[in-house]
Amino acid sequence: MRPRRSKGCVTCRRRKVKCDESKPLCTRCQKAGIECDGYITNTNHNRIVIYRPAAGDQERDTKVQIPEPIGLSGFKENIWLSYTATTLLYTTGPLSKSANSFIFALGTLSPTSVAYSAACCFSAQYFAQTHHLAPAPSSPSSSTTTATQYYCRALSALNTALNDPSQWSDPYNVIATFLLGLYELVSDAQGLGWIQHAGGVGKLIEMRGPEAHSAEPALTYLMLSRLPIILTALAEGRRTFLEGADWRSASFRFAVSPAENPWAHLQEEVVDVLAQVPGFLEELGRIGQLERVDGEKEKGIERLRGRLVEAMRWLFGIRFKAEIVLRDIAYEVPLSMNPGEEKEKLFDTMIFYRDIVSARTPMFYDMVLLVLLSLAAAANLSGAAARALSTLPCPQPSHSDQSSVLLLPSSSITMDDVACEIARSVDYHLQPHLMSAGAFSLIVPLRIMTETMPEGKWKSFGEASLKRIAATHSLRFCAKMANIDEE
Repeated sequence: MRPRRSKGCVTCRRRKVKCDESKPLCTRCQKAGIECDGYITNTNHNRIVIYRPAAGDQERDTKVQIPEPIGLSGFKENIWLSYTATTLLYTTGPLSKSANSFIFALGTLSPTSVAYSAACCFSAQYFAQTHHLAPAPSSPSSSTTTATQYYCRALSALNTALNDPSQWSDPYNVIATFLLGLYELVSDAQGLGWIQHAGGVGKLIEMRGPEAHSAEPALTYLMLSRLPIILTALAEGRRTFLEGADWRSASFRFAVSPAENPWAHLQEEVVDVLAQVPGFLEELGRIGQLERVDGEKEKGIERLRGRLVEAMRWLFGIRFKAEIVLRDIAYEVPLSMNPGEEKEKLFDTMIFYRDIVSARTPMFYDMVLLVLLSLAAAANLSGAAARALSTLPCPQPSHSDQSSVLLLPSSSITMDDVACEIARSVDYHLQPHLMSAGAFSLIVPLRIMTETMPEGKWKSFGEASLKRIAATHSLRFCAKMANIDEE
């Protein structure tokens, strides 16, 4: 038989004295001057632990520690690469099966590789530039500081690789040099440092030879590098190895066939024509140094004129071949002007495109045609377009010129006509949803426009557009391209 459990108050039980069990408080505790702790029912008293805090404990300060927030510094390279790939270089190339930017592929390489360092170098600088992040010496993890560190690391790794017989021909050296050139372009307000790297890319590709670029990723890197190589040759007034037949796009087999993506192949054909232009400049410079002896100067000019007509014929043939495709990708929209905006109305409608990638083909075509017309004028070649059309074997399109949104070749086409088409396409490329990719596609055509057009409305329009890109996309070198001081 279990013993009767006491029903006394907690205090009397603790003192081990008999409780009078008066309610609500024990009388015995009150007479003894002790505070009664009351009663507990249906409890196992052997497990009761009563704690009465001391006065000192109640006054003790309590310090609450707030945990530090979880930062993203460990993912900074991924952030830079993703930002660059999605806002600027968001395709590997229209002739590649991959829908992602080549930047993403470089991000999966070893952090010690030269291509990874170059990709991080350019991406970090571009991220800092567009977010207006100034260098912070006190913060070694800032984007601009890290970009410089990656630049030095990439240069060191590239120098080591190029001096190693087993590594110099690696295709990743090509793309690393290409990206270091882009780093120089966006970080240097003068926009001149990229020329050295572009020249280095050209020498490296030429040493590797065309056969070494027949497979991926080397083929993509070659196609990406052709334009800066040609632009460098144009700036220096000397011919480039890319004018050779072995380096033309028709010599390579791409993952995407002409039937799958005809305008992308046409774009590369237009670049093939542009590759001939540095040789024309070199020839024109040499002719200028000749004396009028034995008619050599006149013969040289005639040879150059013939080559210019042939190049224009080649370009017009590409344009006629592309007419059906280009008519599907371009359309007109009314010119929009802000209320109260006062400016000369240069055209009534703007040209918009189905997508930014397909817009490059007509923009490249206009750019090359502008250069050829300018050279024809410099060589005193009148009626160049008419002569090119007269020898064109390609059939003329059956529809009239008025049915096409974009310019068709004609015997009366002028530099003003071509500059106008470039200008009408500017607003499309600067739409917010295209981010910096659209603006980046405009830079070279606008640069060509400002270089080839005489003083007047189109030259001024090109300079104003470059200044607009410099201000809205933080690409400061664009202002220097047009000799415009930043405000």
